[in-house]
Amino acid sequence: MDKISRQDNIKKEYVNATKEIIETKGVEQVSARNIAKITGFSYATLYNYFKDIDTLMTYVAIDYLDESYEYITSGLKRILNPIEKIIHCSTKYFDYMFSKPSVFKIIFINNFGEVTQETAMKLVPKVTILLKQILDEIEEKRFKMSFDSTYELISSSVHAKLMFHVFNRTSNDVKHTFNQISNEIKDMFR
Repeated sequence: MDKISRQDNIKKEYVNATKEIIETKGVEQVSARNIAKITGFSYATLYNYFKDIDTLMTYVAIDYLDESYEYITSGLKRILNPIEKIIHCSTKYFDYMFSKPSVFKIIFINNFGEVTQETAMKLVPKVTILLKQILDEIEEKRFKMSFDSTYELISSSVHAKLMFHVFNRTSNDVKHTFNQISNEIKDMFR
């Protein structure tokens, strides 16, 4: 096994040990010493692979997002209707996050400190990318939505973007996000 593969395997051990602590004892019990008990490595060895616990938690969040993507996409290939695909993805994503509130908190509420552009991209829930791809399948250019649905979509979009900025999960600057919000709203009413 080459050095990079070994390092990746050790990082994965740390991520898995952290997930085990989160799922059995709670996120409050995540510490270098508790992780060391599971991995068998010295607690100080963790810092050879991760700057700090917050950096490790970034990788844990990415791993959970990958796991949620697998959950969301299970059974998706059998669905042919794009609207039904959107419903499937949305409800499966909600179900995954609702059934694992600590995971939701880690991904959306936990502050990871400094996030690189690479990790920021990985911290974007893949369900958003998947939903965009499914929408591209739909040939119609305009959806007729009720006032309530339009309100909910705009409100959810604004709050989601705000959360990503507050917790430093995006590499976009605020001006870019303002433009995104503006363009999304304009597109809804074309």
